[in-house]
Amino acid sequence: MTPRIAIVLGDAAGIGSEIILKALADADVAQSCRAIVLGSPRPLEEMAEQLAITVDVEVIDCDVCHDEPFRWKEATATNGANTLAAIRRAVELGAAGDVDAVVLGPLSKEALHMGGMQEADEGSFMRNAAGVPWVRSVVRWENIYRASITGHMPFRQILDNIKTERIVDTICMLSETMQAFGLASAKIGVAGINPHAGDGGAFGHEEAAIIEPAIEEIRKRGIDADGPHPADTIFCKALRGDFQGVIFMHHDQGNAPMKAVAFGQGVVIYRGLPFPCVTVGHGPAYGRAGEGRATPENLKQAISTVLDMVKAGLASSCQ
Repeated sequence: MTPRIAIVLGDAAGIGSEIILKALADADVAQSCRAIVLGSPRPLEEMAEQLAITVDVEVIDCDVCHDEPFRWKEATATNGANTLAAIRRAVELGAAGDVDAVVLGPLSKEALHMGGMQEADEGSFMRNAAGVPWVRSVVRWENIYRASITGHMPFRQILDNIKTERIVDTICMLSETMQAFGLASAKIGVAGINPHAGDGGAFGHEEAAIIEPAIEEIRKRGIDADGPHPADTIFCKALRGDFQGVIFMHHDQGNAPMKAVAFGQGVVIYRGLPFPCVTVGHGPAYGRAGEGRATPENLKQAISTVLDMVKAGLASSCQ
């Protein structure tokens, strides 16, 4: 049967409505899945009229807040609250098996927090909504997969959250994800945390004390991992083919090089949920919202990725 996918509109004031309409108007996308859109109907209606696009798709109105008139191009508490409601509804549908997968449109973390989100990010929000112990993300771009040990947190908290056990679990999760996508013999490079990966202890001992024991343990499990490598060169090595997977220690350490070479092209894969779930690699692009200039290519990549996950049965947590 054709997979049924819930697509969360994302921030209503952003480009989500435009890229969803353009993506679902593509014949290949339309034939590959049965989509339902969760979110605010008004931006979809306005954008469909502006683009002169007619898409036969079910839309579930998830709005719970109507405190202000709809406006493009700005983060608001109203849109944040409505987006949270749509994400929560998507989790309910996915957990109940009413949809086969979930795709999140472009989000604004500022708006989500304005709308009442207490968690650091949407992954943590979905973890609590689904009642699962953890949710972690893998970014897929072409033939490179990457994951970070720590995510959205103040920089001064990063070292306290980098633990050997967490590194082992994250490498395991990344390896399982890559295998599901057909990379059974992939090699994973692991970044250090300090400049030059500590330079033999000259700039810190975390590599020897925390990261190296994790790599030793993961090798015992039969996973081909190598490191720790200096964080400022490891992505260059991945680009030339030395690694198909990369583990970074913190959010910006991994995001900076990938966005420098492929901004808005990666797909974020959420692991740990009881259903396949992904999101686009870019935000709501308020500057372009409501203008008809946005491209749906990254959303189409996200839909293709989540369909691959459905075929591979990739949803459950790494054991």
